[in-house]
This record gives sequence, C-alpha cells and structure tokens, in this order.
Amino acid sequence: MIEEQIQQALVLANGRRKVRTLDLGDIKELIYEAKRDGRARVGGGYVANSYGFASVQTVAEATTEIEVLMTGPGVDRNRYKMLINIGLNSASKGAAQRPNPKYFSQQTTLVLSDEDIQSLS
Repeated sequence: MIEEQIQQALVLANGRRKVRTLDLGDIKELIYEAKRDGRARVGGGYVANSYGFASVQTVAEATTEIEVLMTGPGVDRNRYKMLINIGLNSASKGAAQRPNPKYFSQQTTLVLSDEDIQSLS
C-alpha cells in the first residue's frame, strides 16, 4: 500500500525525464537515513552547465517525529512518524536537495507510520 503511494509520487515528480530521477530504492535509503539521523535528503543529480535552459531534478526530504505516548519509571513508549516530501528542484550546481515550492503541482507529502516504515524494510 505505502509502496504504491511512493511510486505514484515518484511518477508524478519524475515525469517523462529519464535522468536526474529517483526510484523506490533511493526512497528506502532515505527512510533508513532519516530514521537513524532524524532528517535526510536525496537528489537525482546536478547539471554542471545547462546553457541557460531550465533543468530540474527529482528530490526528496524526510523528517522523523517522535510522539511520546507514555513515560514513567522503566516505561517509555513512543510512536514514530515520518514526513516524506517528494518533488522537484533546480538541477543547477549548488541547488538545495529539497522540493522547491515553485514546482508545487508536482510535489507530494506522505506521512508514514512506524508500521509503514517497518513494511518497507
């Protein structure tokens, strides 16, 4: 289920391009890094000199949030939630690897629960 949603977001962001795109493997690696570090970004690559033509890359950003459900002596129960934003940004060298609001129509935000994250592993 969640893999299908990620694939749909990637199809929307990648469009008809064959280069500077992301695939499901890139998103799974992004999820692993975000779970470990709290935040992660990945991009499809840069173009050194696009000769004045607009060039774009597919980018994704993930952020982990922890919701504390119960605490007490010897009891810690937390629920993890991950926000994944998949979209486009400029492929010019030095551009940030996060979705640009300029390309909002091709941007998707997914909220993954801990169970969703486990199912992708």
